[in-house]
Amino acid sequence: MHNVGSRANPRESNDGSGRLHYLDWIRVIAVLGVFVYHTSQPFDIIEWSIKNAEQTPVITAVYGFMYPFTMPLFFLVAGIGSWLSLRRRSGRQYLVERISRLLIPFIVGSAVLTPIAFYFEARHMGWFNGSLLDWLGQPRTIFALLASSRPVTLGPLLFGTAGAHLWFVGYLFTYSMLALPLFLWLKQRAGLQFLDWMGRLGAKRGGLLWFALPMVVMRLILQPYFPESRDWSEFVFMGLFFAAGYILWADQRLQRALGRDQRLIAVVGIASYAVLLPAAARGVVLDWMEIPGTPGFALFWSAFTLGSWCWSIFLLWRAMCDLDYETPWLRYWRTAAMPLYVLHHPVVVVMAYYVVQWQANLWLKWLVVLLGSYLVSRSMTELVLRFKLLRAASGVKR
Repeated sequence: MHNVGSRANPRESNDGSGRLHYLDWIRVIAVLGVFVYHTSQPFDIIEWSIKNAEQTPVITAVYGFMYPFTMPLFFLVAGIGSWLSLRRRSGRQYLVERISRLLIPFIVGSAVLTPIAFYFEARHMGWFNGSLLDWLGQPRTIFALLASSRPVTLGPLLFGTAGAHLWFVGYLFTYSMLALPLFLWLKQRAGLQFLDWMGRLGAKRGGLLWFALPMVVMRLILQPYFPESRDWSEFVFMGLFFAAGYILWADQRLQRALGRDQRLIAVVGIASYAVLLPAAARGVVLDWMEIPGTPGFALFWSAFTLGSWCWSIFLLWRAMCDLDYETPWLRYWRTAAMPLYVLHHPVVVVMAYYVVQWQANLWLKWLVVLLGSYLVSRSMTELVLRFKLLRAASGVKR
């Protein structure tokens, strides 16, 4: 195990390769985790494209525990990746890279994959009874059903409507564009002075917890007006994690604070969850989440946001300690994770569409969806990696 606080430079790899392997591990584990999550969604109690007749709250409870920190950690790491990218690229080169690695796969996936997944959802819901070819030949029908079943507005919700699971890619591209002027400013004299102030703040015991303050304030302001998942409240919330990742890596004092304060961060993270346990036991969590202007609403979103930050940076620190090494498995998935992410969702939807019609045990169905979707998605990923055009369409680096 490495001691983060004693490393000469936490922003450099220990093996001299130039890669921060723990960031690769987080990205790969996150992608595979999202894959597993999507295969389980037909069987939990939350609304989704394809639903099994029998559902279980067990899956919902497990992912409910993980939900506050999974995607925030992903965006935090993406912000760190932007710092690493801009360390050796100009703003223009960074923009070109983001277009090729994010915008192109979002557009291609939205145009090619989303209509297929939506077709099977429409069949499952009884909205459409024709063949897939009939469906693809009726774009007006697709748009009309999308408009009736999804929010079609100029805002963050549009990423989920157009791209389904690719909303993350759309968010990330938008953050990259919006934050680029900020990141370039942070390289200038005034920006460096701000980063020095942040470094001095982080040098104090518990200083990293101050990062959560603007997140809590913005969540409390926006959540009453934009309560839906993937709307403006969540968009700004995730964007603050993206910006925080860049700032966190811009000053070594902040990374060293991760190791120094890891026990305090863990305690606060646990406490933020413990605050919500009585509400969960009494079954009033949804009321706290959804009724603005109440003490429960303020308490829930404050604890949720603080827990998101604490668990995200605690897990980042654990990865720095335990996952700063490379394996052949990691080398493969470092390249394959992106095409798997782009491709897997319609595969899961199609697989679930047929499996939920079986007369079988819920857990057996989930296992079939999990293994079947993995085999098909993995085969498609292998195909993508073999052809230059498909690699480009999936956002794979050259």
